[in-house]
Amino acid sequence: MEDLKVAYLQQDIVWNDKQKNFENIENILSSTTEHFDLLVLPEVFATGFGNDILEMAEPIYSDTYMFMSRIAQKYSAVVVGSCFCSAGDDCYNRLYWVFPDGQNGYYDKRHLFRIGSEYKMLQKGTTNQVFEIKGWKVAPFICYDLRFPVWMRNSFNDTFAYDLALVVASWPARRANVWKQLLVARAIENMSYVVGVNRIGKDI
Repeated sequence: MEDLKVAYLQQDIVWNDKQKNFENIENILSSTTEHFDLLVLPEVFATGFGNDILEMAEPIYSDTYMFMSRIAQKYSAVVVGSCFCSAGDDCYNRLYWVFPDGQNGYYDKRHLFRIGSEYKMLQKGTTNQVFEIKGWKVAPFICYDLRFPVWMRNSFNDTFAYDLALVVASWPARRANVWKQLLVARAIENMSYVVGVNRIGKDI
């Protein structure tokens, strides 16, 4: 296992304006000379959340994925973030894991937020995923997944299933204390590092 330098970007997402959000991210990245191995972006960082999820959904490996791929190549780093993704007749909140050489993987959000009616528009994921970078085993999760410790449980069979959990989110400010406490709890109970990346600013 080598040292792993993680960068996370918590931007104020411009509502349903992918190009502006892409531009803002590139501007922030261009202002730093620090090298990073892994860049983590918030949940649905290209559009933000809303009631018109199905209209925001894009085909597999479309605009948001292509942007992430370009950033991964430019900075020679793995890039992680989620978007609303249409796959056939179904739609998912899909987290892409994009390597600089073009390889990729994804994780679909398992626990859909009922209060926001997310469950009415999206299909839930069915499997956990673990990706590797520099000898680290990394398990990604999305927002509301954080409230379900059994889903995030780190198994042990000679070695742990993962060393680092990533949680990308669009978690409301009024529940910020809950967000922080749950991140700590998941780290303690799973004996792993946890990185939580939330959006900032105001949503609609």
